[in-house]
Amino acid sequence: MIYFLFFLMLVLMSVVVSLFFHYLKMKRQHSNHIRKMELIQTSLQQQQLYLKDKLQLLSNYNSDYLKRIKVLGNEIVSLQKTTMELLSKKNKP
Repeated sequence: MIYFLFFLMLVLMSVVVSLFFHYLKMKRQHSNHIRKMELIQTSLQQQQLYLKDKLQLLSNYNSDYLKRIKVLGNEIVSLQKTTMELLSKKNKP
């Protein structure tokens, strides 16, 4: 009977030690995963800032471009008006 209890105690101790090492392994893996996720998050934040800056530059460029197009459009309209006025004056006897 004492041998059985001793054997049972050894088995339980081995299970406890095995579970403890498994716990340490899982804890290490978890911390590694957390570090990887933090690196990914940092990288994504940097990409987000980069894209935000690019978007700002593009919107500034687009607004300048649209302003130039409006100015050119107004110049074309005024040239068409003066051309029509000149043609109408030329056609009148």
